[in-house]
Amino acid sequence: MFVTSQGSSYARFRRALDSGNLTLATTAAAELPRIDLPDALAVLLLMAAQGDPRYDRAATRWLSRLALERPSIRLAHVDQGVDALRALADDPGQGRTPVGALCEQHGLPQALRVLAGGPPPRAGAEPPSRR
Repeated sequence: MFVTSQGSSYARFRRALDSGNLTLATTAAAELPRIDLPDALAVLLLMAAQGDPRYDRAATRWLSRLALERPSIRLAHVDQGVDALRALADDPGQGRTPVGALCEQHGLPQALRVLAGGPPPRAGAEPPSRR
């Protein structure tokens, strides 16, 4: 595998998210074989904040993935998710609360970190040390 001086595809994706550059984030995301739900939520947050016209489709896809990947999701939770994602589109700041409630209810602590403004930890990565 060839790695450029820019680092891995995932590192480029994280840098784009951290800088708030939606164009670079979606370009880097396209290079990845898979994006987990917390990272996809980070992209959704950028889309909502920037009023991106692709938000509705991306939110639908995120909620669909949540329903498929979390066995605790029931039809009522899908309704809750639709309302939460609409709230996020309407007010990206305040809309984080209902999305967070849904993520907490279904065991997505990494998504809660994304909603709180921190990046999700990489799989297998150790937590940062506190000095």
